[in-house]
Amino acid sequence: MQNDSCFLKKINFLVLFCVILLHGFNAFPQAEKNKTKIEKNSFEQKIQWEQDENASEYKVEIRDVKSGKKYYFETEENFVNLNLPASRYEYQVTVLNSFWRVQTASGWNSFEIFKAELPEIVKVQKKSVVPSKDDDFFIETDIKNVNEDSAVSLVNEKTGKTIKGSLVMQKSAGKNEKTATKVKFPKVENGEWKLIVENPLGQKTESDSIQVVDQKTEEARIAAEKAERERLAKAEEEKRLAEEARIAEEKRLAEEAEAARALEVARAEEERQLAQKQEEERRKKEEARIAAEKAERERLAKAEEEKRLAEEARIAEEKRLAEEAEAARALEVARAEEERQLAQKQEEERRKKEEARIAAEKAERERLAKAEEEKRLAEEARIAEEKRLAEEAEAARALEVARAEEERQLAQKQEEERRKAEEARIAAEKAEQERLAKAEEEKRLAEEARIAEEKRLEEEKIAAEPETKKSGKKEKRILGFYAAADGGLLFSPFFDEFSDGKAMPFLGLKLGFVPEIKNSNRIGIEIDSLVSKYELNTSNYDYSDKFAFLRMNLLYQRKIFRNALKLNVRAGGNLIFIQNFMDYKDSDNLKKDAAYGYLGVQGGSSLVFTAGNFLMEAGADYIFVFIDGMPTDFLSPYISLGVRW
Repeated sequence: MQNDSCFLKKINFLVLFCVILLHGFNAFPQAEKNKTKIEKNSFEQKIQWEQDENASEYKVEIRDVKSGKKYYFETEENFVNLNLPASRYEYQVTVLNSFWRVQTASGWNSFEIFKAELPEIVKVQKKSVVPSKDDDFFIETDIKNVNEDSAVSLVNEKTGKTIKGSLVMQKSAGKNEKTATKVKFPKVENGEWKLIVENPLGQKTESDSIQVVDQKTEEARIAAEKAERERLAKAEEEKRLAEEARIAEEKRLAEEAEAARALEVARAEEERQLAQKQEEERRKKEEARIAAEKAERERLAKAEEEKRLAEEARIAEEKRLAEEAEAARALEVARAEEERQLAQKQEEERRKKEEARIAAEKAERERLAKAEEEKRLAEEARIAEEKRLAEEAEAARALEVARAEEERQLAQKQEEERRKAEEARIAAEKAEQERLAKAEEEKRLAEEARIAEEKRLEEEKIAAEPETKKSGKKEKRILGFYAAADGGLLFSPFFDEFSDGKAMPFLGLKLGFVPEIKNSNRIGIEIDSLVSKYELNTSNYDYSDKFAFLRMNLLYQRKIFRNALKLNVRAGGNLIFIQNFMDYKDSDNLKKDAAYGYLGVQGGSSLVFTAGNFLMEAGADYIFVFIDGMPTDFLSPYISLGVRW
């Protein structure tokens, strides 16, 4: 009842049909035209044909096309089980009738069995560069145990996106097998991908991670690496030259300092001993003052640190995100700043040493004259420093008081904002309740107005009836009978056993009765029929299916807009008649013409527009046909034109 391509969608192994009908019916085999992939010794292969109750025996001949080896089978069943090695084969089925004579024989048909092996990825290019001008790119590979029917794809490790590709095959030297040396893909975005190879039986092999980058990104990376190497080499050279200059300058300064020190050593020793006593007394006083200042600074620093930590805790989260964004830039800036500071530090050290040498010479000459003045100034500085520290302590206490007042005002402000937000929320809820109450009242008033209008129209209709009777005119009334012609399409949404994915036009006729009553909900009955045809013409055969449906439905109808627009919902059973014909062009005796009948169910909905005795309908029905071992369905959108009386 169907061509080979439609039927082979439903099976996973080789199935061959041969119909043997005696007493007026011709026998014809249907051959498998597609390649069947079967792993050797993994499971049995099966050849099966339709049973003929009048056949006494079947003879099956199978021959290996490559080796010429032949296999013979005799069976009373309508099948044979095989276990053949991978190769190309031809087969023929011969039917013996009740008198053990040859009734008919099929022509030679071919099939192929492949040896299934798990694909082996020997090696794969770890990094691939996508060309900027070409839409396709290649990945260098070495993949064994593959053929032209093997599938290959790239899967993104992060997103799961899959891109299908194709294998570039090459026959192995000295071996009767093929390997894939390259894999071709359309243009792929940057990322980490995995290569997956799958044989026709669904066995998969997965590669390690493959990095894919576009050509511009790779060229930019190489250029950046080159520039970085050149920058580091230049910086290293500058650092080496600066270090050599620093060492030379230090050596010169050391020599000059050694000469000056030898010149002054005798004189300085005498002055040192004289001033040592005075310096010891000044040092002790200075150490006491420094200890007091240090204690005060530590106390202030502790208070300041507590304040700083509290402030840092508040802004830490804000700074974290900014610091992360700044980290990369700051790293580069810090590196450049470090180099600049290093050079600056070296220059500063040289300058300071030079200045120190000159200052030491000058200070040594002035030290004895200024020793007494320095003592006086130190005492005045100590007194001034103690005064400054006292003022700073007082300022810190005032700052702490101001901060506490600021925190109190902030907490008061937050509480006020919370109170206002709560009042706004309560006001919004009250307004929403009032709006809903108003809408409900408007809805109630509208419903009351609608009911009043319907009552008024009904009263007007009743009031008009006596006038009609007085006029002596007979009012035209429609009982609810109707007839209509249908036109539409048939196609299979789920179980496509006949149409091969195509839509088939159909014509139909329907008769029905739905009582015209005042109630908006009505129940009726409907009988309809429709006819359609499917044809397929190839170079090898002509095939056709003629369909005739007879359906009966229970109908539910509801008024939508007065009596002009209605909704129909139907459900019921059907009887389908199918006339099948197949003619093989290369053989005069391989023809089939048969008829079949099946039961089914259907359901659907439509919109109906009526104006007087005229009606127009548009809708769609779903039909399911109960065929043993081959469930079938149809979806039928349609338009109808008809009359009612």
